[in-house]
Amino acid sequence: MLILKINRRENKMIELLEEENFKIDSTGWDLLNNQGITYLQCPDNLVWEYVSGVSKRFIGQQLFDKNAAMQETKKMNKRIPTKHDWVTHIAKFDLNNLNLLVGCRESGGWFSNIGKIAIFWSSTPYDLLHSWVCCFDPSEKILVDLYGGYNKAGYSVRCLKN
Repeated sequence: MLILKINRRENKMIELLEEENFKIDSTGWDLLNNQGITYLQCPDNLVWEYVSGVSKRFIGQQLFDKNAAMQETKKMNKRIPTKHDWVTHIAKFDLNNLNLLVGCRESGGWFSNIGKIAIFWSSTPYDLLHSWVCCFDPSEKILVDLYGGYNKAGYSVRCLKN
């Protein structure tokens, strides 16, 4: 899968984002079940990883709340795209790789939209409680929405290449 930006000078498509969603080591996390979905939850309840009860292609995918996304990517010297990066530079999102469509974990603790949409954090705050998130729909094959996602919800993280 490629996420691309257009380099107008060279008139070429250049990869902008890493090819896989960001993940951290889940060793020692609690094993929980909700909605028939078994998942791992980190000790501070800020990152979740699918274990079973979802399609095999989603097993191992992680969802982060905003603070965990920012802290964990910083530890690894990674950078989450800004709202500007998503809107201005991302020209195509190849949704043929359905591993992207991991849905989200709502702030109330339930999972939603698994297999339907891909939602990614941006590093740009929306207000004190929200940050800009980018939503991709496979039927549209493009960025379909940009909105303020609640910082306590769990969304995917895709980092910029170094």
